[in-house]
Amino acid sequence: MRNLTVRSKLLINMNKSLLRIIILGLYLILFLIPGFILIFFRDGWGFLTSGSAELAAYTFVRLFGLYTFTLAFFQILIGAFFIDLGKIFGPKTVLLFHRIEGIFVLTLAFTHPFFYLLYNWLQVKNLSILQNLVPNYIGSESERLISFGLTALYLLIVTVITAYFRNSPILIRNWRKIHYLNYLIFFLAFFHSFLLGTDTQTLPLKAFWVVYLGLGLVAFLYRRFLKA
Repeated sequence: MRNLTVRSKLLINMNKSLLRIIILGLYLILFLIPGFILIFFRDGWGFLTSGSAELAAYTFVRLFGLYTFTLAFFQILIGAFFIDLGKIFGPKTVLLFHRIEGIFVLTLAFTHPFFYLLYNWLQVKNLSILQNLVPNYIGSESERLISFGLTALYLLIVTVITAYFRNSPILIRNWRKIHYLNYLIFFLAFFHSFLLGTDTQTLPLKAFWVVYLGLGLVAFLYRRFLKA
């Protein structure tokens, strides 16, 4: 009986180790895909040979935009399947990674519009570009799509602040409810990136983005109805 218990524990540990390798491998592959495609198939190195500051800024707009959405997608999955991942990696490890990656998402979410503003400034050379920081849902289609991204950024700031101060008397009971805004942020970021992004208009990134949307919906339904 004791030998069976020991064997069962060894089998469980082996299965966990295998799951860790599979999950980390998939994470690494999905993380590298946007940059790999941009650099090797979408002329991401072009600004190095052209010496153009405008092209460099535009390349970074694309790069940081792709990775903002990619990491936001990872955050959605980690949040929805936190307990399940905690059983594999340990809850403290998952929580630490979730928080660190969240910082990267917020950083990228700022650098993406920063380089967009820089790119526009290099073209027009005046501060009229600052009007792009105000969501405009009654303008052109591109202005509305830009507004999706801006709204997602401002909501992300709200969720990060509430998560940071989650133990305060005002938020301790409600910060998780506010945290559900992350799903709205994810869907706004999807439409912003999918319909406006340069590199998501063609395969293979277009297909990846559609799959990410589907998995994001699954994560939302799981957390909202099954996990609850």
